[in-house]
Amino acid sequence: HNDGKLIARYKPRFNGEVNGHWMCDAGRYSYKRVEVPERVLHPRVRLAGHEPERAEWSMALSQIDEGVSHAVAQHGIAATAVIATPTLSHDERWAVRKLFCDGMRVETIAFRCPPDPNAVEDELLRKSDTFPNSFGAEIILGSLPGEKNVDRVLDDAASGRIKTLIIVGGGLEERFGDGRLSDQLRNVDLVVAIQTHHSAVTESAGITVPMATYAETDGTVCNFEGRIQRYWMAIPPVAQSRPLLEIVADMAQRWELKASPRDADSCFEDLGKSVSHFDALRYDD
Repeated sequence: HNDGKLIARYKPRFNGEVNGHWMCDAGRYSYKRVEVPERVLHPRVRLAGHEPERAEWSMALSQIDEGVSHAVAQHGIAATAVIATPTLSHDERWAVRKLFCDGMRVETIAFRCPPDPNAVEDELLRKSDTFPNSFGAEIILGSLPGEKNVDRVLDDAASGRIKTLIIVGGGLEERFGDGRLSDQLRNVDLVVAIQTHHSAVTESAGITVPMATYAETDGTVCNFEGRIQRYWMAIPPVAQSRPLLEIVADMAQRWELKASPRDADSCFEDLGKSVSHFDALRYDD
């Protein structure tokens, strides 16, 4: 107890050395969100004039292939956009960049979100930016051409300028609200949702596929100072959810594009060859 604030301290031991770390209650109890009923557990496809129905992975991937390919042929690549929220790890974000920017030549991959209106900040534990990897998102995607602000992309979607929108990762409902998201996504011909939890995004989507959470994958993120931190899979993916690296690799193969690695350490190695912030480290470090 320190000036009215409760803080929990733990000291994990690695090779006999003791390292002190501090964790706020929001971080300590975030595991509960992995288990909630709102998890996306199976692919869902909404065929014309019908409600969304459960589908096999092969059908969902086929529908993504056909839907996006048709939209690009009809409206051009400029009418396709990707939102990759700062919930993604470096490895996942690199795979997204390789597929959509380098492979498909999508001009808009947005990730910058407004602050969480309900967030709090103090001088010790918490930042008002509650996304786990905003620094990494900026380093990996910030220098690319095209719009990076999610709110402007959503405005373009609402106006009909965006015909196909692929949304990877969660956190938008806290920033924009379910009502606003539903309104802004209503005019998009095809919304593809690669998500861990149900929200206004999945309710608006023509195709939804279940992505594994951070607890079900390996990866790395950066803290607000840019320090690279690694995390390990604690449990296997639930139901039919799959790691994003596998989903992206399957999508690339269907579009006959070079697939990114399916394992996080190989993705991180590729990332280090292109982005200098990561070039001095390997997973073993």
